[in-house]
Amino acid sequence: MSKYRHYLSAACLIVICGNPTLGYDQVAGQVQEKRQSGQSAEKKFTMTFETTKPRDYCKSSTSIEYQQRNNLAHVTGEISVEGCSKAAGEYTVSIRVRDDSGETRNIVHEESWERGDNLPIVFAKDYPIGDNVDLIRARVRRSSCICNDIETDDNDNEAE
Repeated sequence: MSKYRHYLSAACLIVICGNPTLGYDQVAGQVQEKRQSGQSAEKKFTMTFETTKPRDYCKSSTSIEYQQRNNLAHVTGEISVEGCSKAAGEYTVSIRVRDDSGETRNIVHEESWERGDNLPIVFAKDYPIGDNVDLIRARVRRSSCICNDIETDDNDNEAE
């Protein structure tokens, strides 16, 4: 079981009203009469909900430089994170190339990162772009950042 459990206790008052075709005023009157005469039942129950670890999104910014090296796109960059020291995230590198016939196409690569200190993340990677193409541009798209600094209570786990 997860240590991130929330318990919900509730008491439910069950009143049997008899005829379901009665109007609201008639039913309310019967309920009042049955309450006064003690014709009610009470049932207690407990519901358990398990949740996932809460996520705290952070703000990240990415700067890159790129150049063509024969059939590779060499991409270097830096990811800066504001607001938390331990963080992880994902980003997409989108590379646009033009072939000999003038056709352009996008090449997409999914990347992820993680850090455990306050220093920026520096990356450098070569992406294959094919032969006889010109590199038009490289961009970072869909960058995400999740802060991992959230304090957890380890006592919850020991109690289980």
